[in-house]
Amino acid sequence: MKNAFAVLSVFLCAAALVSAKAKERSANLAGSWRVVAELNGPQRRSTLELKQDGGALTGTYVGALGVLPLTGTVKGRNVVIDVQAGKLNVRYAAKVEADGKTMKGTVDFGGNLSGKFTAKKKTS
Repeated sequence: MKNAFAVLSVFLCAAALVSAKAKERSANLAGSWRVVAELNGPQRRSTLELKQDGGALTGTYVGALGVLPLTGTVKGRNVVIDVQAGKLNVRYAAKVEADGKTMKGTVDFGGNLSGKFTAKKKTS
């Protein structure tokens, strides 16, 4: 009986570790995202073209600031994306929803202007 309990305990601990690791996996963000940002009233629309290598993001921002390179990170469902527009750094910080097709968060234009945004992944 003690052996069965010990085996069961080891099995349950291993299952818990595997489950925890699965939850830590980063969301798959590669692709094109349509962004709508609300900045003190007016809405701004842009597109983020993302490439992902593990937790690292690269790609292109296309919007009112022009066509600009971006970098970022993703850990689990938490995302940070930086767009450098000359001396202005635009930072998107978001959480990817469970469906993997929507992210919501905040956008900050170098401390000058900030607001909330929603991005939806384009489907083919």
